[in-house]
Amino acid sequence: MAKNYVVRHKNDVVNYEVEKCQGGEGSIFVRQILGYDVNLPVPGFPEDSEAFHFVHIATLPKGSSVGEHSHSNREEVYLIIKGKAELCVDGLKYAMEPGSVGLVKQGAVHSMTNVGEEDMQMVVM
Repeated sequence: MAKNYVVRHKNDVVNYEVEKCQGGEGSIFVRQILGYDVNLPVPGFPEDSEAFHFVHIATLPKGSSVGEHSHSNREEVYLIIKGKAELCVDGLKYAMEPGSVGLVKQGAVHSMTNVGEEDMQMVVM
């Protein structure tokens, strides 16, 4: 009988460096916790779910960013868990700090920049 659940800890997966993610500045670091993000050059777990795309923890060092991009087939949620960031959606800028969440709807052009003095960390779904 196949398992009907997936449990995985962040330390169970590699923290991959991604340079100039989506054309952004510097490098970010990504732990693909669940699923698979076809837009990132890191291995994932496509067998986790047929309906759910992915969950990853991304770390953006000071001065780094994820460049402007959009998704034609899904929405994306960003939950900030450490540091300070600026989320830009369709040209509008939003200050993000721990506990801030942003839902970027299908087709919206968006980017994320670490604007703090320390690493910024977020959960992306």
